[in-house]
Amino acid sequence: MNSKKPPETTIDGWESASPYEFVHPTGWTITNRILSAKSVWVLHRADVGHGNFKSADDAKRRHAELSAVPPLCP
Repeated sequence: MNSKKPPETTIDGWESASPYEFVHPTGWTITNRILSAKSVWVLHRADVGHGNFKSADDAKRRHAELSAVPPLCP
């Protein structure tokens, strides 16, 4: 019996790859990093970062602005 939980995908396409990373089928990722002794969420595609955010939801909203994919988070 396999006890590994399948990844959760939200209706807007973001999949939780780990507690610290989300991936989108369009090639975007959101990762949690420590920068200047602070935890931030970074939205990036390939090697290009698109800002440091206080939460993954903030990064998802920015992704929606950049890619015209509507966010589902408040």
